[in-house]
Amino acid sequence: MKPLKNNNFKLATAGAMIFGALTGLLAPTSASATILSAASGIGTFTINFDREAFAALQGGNSTTPGIYTAHFYNTAESNYTSVALADMVNGGGMTEQPSAPLVHDITATGADPVGQAVGRHVKATSADFAFNTGDNSGTGTLGMTGAQKIALGAGPFTGSRMVYGDYSLSYSASQRSLNNNLSGWHLDNNIGWLMEAYYLANLNVSATDADNWKLTGDLLLTTANKGMIGGVAGSRMGGFCLGIGSEAGCAAVSTVPVPGAVWLFGSGLVGLLVSGRRKLGILA
Repeated sequence: MKPLKNNNFKLATAGAMIFGALTGLLAPTSASATILSAASGIGTFTINFDREAFAALQGGNSTTPGIYTAHFYNTAESNYTSVALADMVNGGGMTEQPSAPLVHDITATGADPVGQAVGRHVKATSADFAFNTGDNSGTGTLGMTGAQKIALGAGPFTGSRMVYGDYSLSYSASQRSLNNNLSGWHLDNNIGWLMEAYYLANLNVSATDADNWKLTGDLLLTTANKGMIGGVAGSRMGGFCLGIGSEAGCAAVSTVPVPGAVWLFGSGLVGLLVSGRRKLGILA
């Protein structure tokens, strides 16, 4: 009987350690929250659009894409003082170009730039822009440069083209939804007209300090953008990586929601415990 008691003690100790580990993984992080900023003005917002997700819009397919990237205008090519919206709509050609990576530079903190060309609305990063790592909430606006020309390759509007860009990133608490992983953060189109273009979801943040950090996640189609290009609101259209300071230029990658991974990990450990008890012949 003595060895059996010892084994019971070992199992109980292992169970307590596992429970403690899982509790630590699932516990709120607000106690060690960091407020991240973009005050340095050094950073990028890199987008990897899912080519196939856009190709399926407007009745298209992989061979004849319904919507595709015709050109990406980086900061220099989309100079807001000299390049108007019409210049980008009519320029850049109509041949399909890669949908990733599309690198947008963030703007400096201050007032919105003046003297912009017709149809351009580049936003400055506001002085109060911040990201709270405790609950992924935030304040203010993060401005950025760069623009993407998209073209329609199928459907009744084949040959049409639009330009998205002069993006800004901001947070709305009312948009948070645990059911479909919305974070409250949204990427807004400002070129030509103001429109919420993509919701940010499945966020993953890592930081060296408040001025050097990166945020990755998914881009989901908004209801407003669905009205422009079709599709299903909330569907994944790509991934992103916001890199600030030393993380500028980070690559966008797909993310996996942490809770699901944690519970999978937990269920596996429970299975190991049950298996161990069976081998000892003490399963109740």
